[in-house]
Amino acid sequence: MRLSVDLVSTIAKGRNLIALDETIVKANRKRYCVYAAIDVVKNELILRSVCILRETGS
Repeated sequence: MRLSVDLVSTIAKGRNLIALDETIVKANRKRYCVYAAIDVVKNELILRSVCILRETGS
């Protein structure tokens, strides 16, 4: 739930224009999901997060 807490603090700071990015990266036979949120007006990184994607059985 870290993402929701960070976005709540972002709204409290009065940010109006935010860009979100989600990228899938493969390394060492694993897949990772990298998230980033950027304040476009201030050119400031608000959030970055990385998680390991689980393999599906199919």
